[in-house]
Amino acid sequence: MKGRIRPLMAEMAFVLVSVALLKEWLFPLFIGYWFTDAELAAAQLERTAILTGTVTAIIYAGLGSSAKYGHGLSYTRSLGAFAAVHAPVLLSWIPALDSLSLLRFIRLTWEGLLGDALGLFRLVNPDALPVATLLLALLLYTAGRGLRIEDQKRREEPDRRRVRIPYRHRG
Repeated sequence: MKGRIRPLMAEMAFVLVSVALLKEWLFPLFIGYWFTDAELAAAQLERTAILTGTVTAIIYAGLGSSAKYGHGLSYTRSLGAFAAVHAPVLLSWIPALDSLSLLRFIRLTWEGLLGDALGLFRLVNPDALPVATLLLALLLYTAGRGLRIEDQKRREEPDRRRVRIPYRHRG
């Protein structure tokens, strides 16, 4: 499975769609049920946007690490996977295709994953927010290639390829 793009693309799509569904559908549903006061609900939605942005940033770094160490992809191939998964977002920036409601919906939902947190802190000019969101995602993905995440069990596991012969001193 080393060096194959499709498993990474499936992983990226699954994780990003899952976070988008949680942010856009499930969290607002529960907040609407639990907090009947409009001001309190708005405050909770802002906190949700900040937390979702933080989690999405960590996810992009993890996906970059997974591309290099888990799937064994070169930088060029992993950028190709990144571009392929984000193709609907990139295509919706073309003015002729912006009128397609599905592409626009995908773009706005994706921009909200990181962009809503950036917009709340007014870190970026609102007109530049879509480009800043894409550049931040790409930066986090690229930076994640420098992170190697190891499982604790894997580090503590003895190497099974080596045979250890116990030494007994006879005396």
